[in-house]
Amino acid sequence: PSTAQKVYAYIRNGGLILFDTQDQQTTGMSFGEAADSSTRALQRLLGRLNLAPLVPVPVDHVLTRSFYLLPDFPGRWTGGRVWVEDKPASQGESVSAVVVGAHDWAGAWAMDEQGRPQFPVVPGGEKQREVAYRFGVNIVMYALTGNYKLDQVHMRFIMERLDR
Repeated sequence: PSTAQKVYAYIRNGGLILFDTQDQQTTGMSFGEAADSSTRALQRLLGRLNLAPLVPVPVDHVLTRSFYLLPDFPGRWTGGRVWVEDKPASQGESVSAVVVGAHDWAGAWAMDEQGRPQFPVVPGGEKQREVAYRFGVNIVMYALTGNYKLDQVHMRFIMERLDR
């Protein structure tokens, strides 16, 4: 099977792929707008996977609260959009198979042999790095548990936390 067929089989069996183009600082990330060459290449790859259309992460998406309550998802860079498949929760299986961004999350998480950060995070420094770690936890929880946070049993607790 081709690489695209293998990736398609992986995501159709519940896998999630985080695409991080790491170029928010230099090019930004846009789908459906004026896209640069790396974004167009990613669009071609994603176009072969029979995915739902990609949309910016809505404010009420489970990725914003799968563990930590997060209004945005910075990495080394901040301010750009993060994209997921447009799959409303009301349609049953609403977990996006892909999450796409350009924030260089791996760069924010990277440590050297002495446990020191390998790269600076801008403009927010170490607070931004902490939020990048939290996004990493959220993405893992989302990959492992899907949309369980949409269950009504969790809503009272989430609403109380949001009111703080």
